[in-house]
Amino acid sequence: MQNSTTNGIDNESIMGLLPPYWYWIRAGAAWLLYPFYVMVILVIIKRKSLFNSPYYTYIKSMFVSDTINVIYLILRAAVTQIDPKLKYYVYIVNYIAEFATLANLLSLAVNRFLSVTYTTKVGNFYTTGRIRFSLFCIWMIGFGLGGVIYTYFYIVYAYINDVPVASNTEPFDLLHLSSYGFTVIVSLIIYTAGAINLRKSLAKLSVKQDKSKNMKREIRIFVQCFLINFILLLYSVFFFIEINTNIENMYIELFIEVASDVGLIAMMVGNPFLYYLFDSNVKKAMRESYC
Repeated sequence: MQNSTTNGIDNESIMGLLPPYWYWIRAGAAWLLYPFYVMVILVIIKRKSLFNSPYYTYIKSMFVSDTINVIYLILRAAVTQIDPKLKYYVYIVNYIAEFATLANLLSLAVNRFLSVTYTTKVGNFYTTGRIRFSLFCIWMIGFGLGGVIYTYFYIVYAYINDVPVASNTEPFDLLHLSSYGFTVIVSLIIYTAGAINLRKSLAKLSVKQDKSKNMKREIRIFVQCFLINFILLLYSVFFFIEINTNIENMYIELFIEVASDVGLIAMMVGNPFLYYLFDSNVKKAMRESYC
């Protein structure tokens, strides 16, 4: 999280009201919840016949980016103890995963829209080649925006021009903030359009029991993905308030700081709980595998 004077996703000026060990608390909270994430993904990987839709491919891709982010939390806490200047190099890991996560969320939104709008035809659209190409694009966005562009403006520019690291970060900071705004706005538009089409589909739904069950499952997964993006929306709001406003009330500022970090953790490791609550196949497979 950065402001107009010093940059970095959680710089010390913003974290000023929180104790230095807060980085370890934040990392510990994420790692405490992370094992459940692993359990869910292992079930999805092992039960290929049950989880063979493109939706689960994007879920596994997002697991990779979330895992990188969870690892980042440990690295971020460690460099605080070693050398705070190292944070700019650790941010590379975070931003690669962060931009890939945003791209994954957009891919999930498109997938859910197509699934509830063209239920019988969506399988023809998601060919193996298209899925692989979309995954390639997702991670090229991560490495391109979060890796190459970040490294240039934060680090390479400093070496070329013989200035301190993070001396010319405004272009990347604008890109970073804009990416959150773009993802939130576009996702909300897609989900709104999907909800409208879903309502039309329900009005035309046959009374046959098998079709009703399939549609109910699609509705639950649609709601689940919307909630994932809603968490992104809440985090983005707190994130924007934290870095762009000067709050004079200490307690309000502290609340914003903590709420922003809670939202960050929810984005990283909260998804599997939504998978379990809203996806009947995940819940059934989890119970069969671990109970």
